[in-house]
Amino acid sequence: MASIFIETPGDLSHPTQLILMNNMVDDFEKLHGSWGPVGTMYFVRDFVTFENYLQSDSNDYDYDPADGTTTLSAIDALKFKNEDLPSFLVWPEYDFWSGFIRLKNATPDGNATFHATVFHEDGIFLDLIDNMPTDTWQSVLGTLVCMAAVCFVFLRSLLTVAIATTCVLSICVGQSITLFAPGTGSLA
Repeated sequence: MASIFIETPGDLSHPTQLILMNNMVDDFEKLHGSWGPVGTMYFVRDFVTFENYLQSDSNDYDYDPADGTTTLSAIDALKFKNEDLPSFLVWPEYDFWSGFIRLKNATPDGNATFHATVFHEDGIFLDLIDNMPTDTWQSVLGTLVCMAAVCFVFLRSLLTVAIATTCVLSICVGQSITLFAPGTGSLA
């Protein structure tokens, strides 16, 4: 599962900037394999719910923020007031957003790019797949050399060292064939 971080969202009180951000989030949510709006941590949805609550009548006892969906209507999508952000971030329901939002961002106004960064938790391991054949033969060679040296130090017989080394080599070759057989990977 990949995570996308937006480094410079710009001034979201400008409707065009907010529409661009909403469209980008919507595009990511429509990708194959995405969980959709349910799996997106997009603070604007919570902020719009907060704005709707502030604009609702204080005597409106039927207002329930839980009735809102995870998507924004076209009218609600443009309700974004920067002056309400500090009070939004201190409300108990939304205070967890304060760890993700900087109120005074030092980016130039009118920046059309959001500097989206993709983070994939398994990326470290996926990058190592290309190195696997090289790492395998180097590990086999290192194991054989070290094992032969240890056997020679303790056994002092070249025939015994040769037999032990051949046994370990046959095990390594068998495992390499199993790992890199056609259809399961490539030994390139």
